[in-house]
Amino acid sequence: MNAKQIESELKELYAEQDQHYRAAADLLKQKAIKRAGDYDEVASHLQALISRINLHETRLAKLREQWLASGRKPGPQLQSTMSNVEYSLRETITLIDEASQQMQKSKERLLPQLSEVARHQQMRSAYDSTT
Repeated sequence: MNAKQIESELKELYAEQDQHYRAAADLLKQKAIKRAGDYDEVASHLQALISRINLHETRLAKLREQWLASGRKPGPQLQSTMSNVEYSLRETITLIDEASQQMQKSKERLLPQLSEVARHQQMRSAYDSTT
């Protein structure tokens, strides 16, 4: 495979990878995680997208190696595609961080309520055991 063919294939694979990152970002934007079930659904979809990205990454690694050995610099289309992937990846990471922070805040709000419920149950159990 010559350097032009490698560059063309790299561009295609990076474009596909960019689509997967954009799909993950869109999923996170559309599905504000409000309930535990939402989290499970989003996590499942994200895992599927990440699996596809990992497959692309395996194929990209071999091509990148060949590309680097050729000593060529990326052409404008490949450079643009690589920039798009970087942007999409950063956006996806930011959205995952935001979702994680939302979940942490929800957990922090729920813990006092759960503690209160547990305390009431303990008091009720103690009362029931004395009667």
